[in-house]
Amino acid sequence: MMDHININNSTTMNNSSSSNNGSNMIVYVCIHFIMPCAVAIGIIGNLLSILVFAQREMIKFCVSIFTIVLALSDILLLITSLFNIILPEFFGVLSDRSAFWCHFHGYFDLLFAALSGYSVVFISVERWFSVWKPFDKAKYVTFKTTIITVISYTSISMIAFSWFPWTLNYSPKTSGSGDRCNLVLFTVYKVFGTISVIFTYIGK
Repeated sequence: MMDHININNSTTMNNSSSSNNGSNMIVYVCIHFIMPCAVAIGIIGNLLSILVFAQREMIKFCVSIFTIVLALSDILLLITSLFNIILPEFFGVLSDRSAFWCHFHGYFDLLFAALSGYSVVFISVERWFSVWKPFDKAKYVTFKTTIITVISYTSISMIAFSWFPWTLNYSPKTSGSGDRCNLVLFTVYKVFGTISVIFTYIGK
């Protein structure tokens, strides 16, 4: 009876070990191969979008301004993910090596995600005017109002996420890896983090 139990336990452990190894392999392939390729393709694609919509014939359309801001914010978001997810696999946790990155790694992630999302919102608004209110579009959607809108939601986003750097503390004298950058204001992080998710995603 005991031998039967030991065999079952051994089989369970082997299956669990195989499952973990398979999961680790999938994560390894995703981070080391798939994600870098996706980031590179995304950056190149968005750069091409900027080049196209920045042409003299295209830049005169208000939607081109929003599209350029969208492409630029997507590029910066991809670069942020490069420093937050991919490079740490090769060089260690970067937020442990720099006080600046410790405080701002999440701030940039939230900021660029918000700019990207709200650029899509205002592109949709511009298209709505073009389809449903073509005669009123010239009154409300102008080059000036577009620039003001971009500056406004960029400034609001920068202020809205300014809480993030204050929730972290960087201790350069700490010797342990992964222990230099620590969350110190957990309640603030939890409350404002929830509000930020609503602001960035649900609010759209």
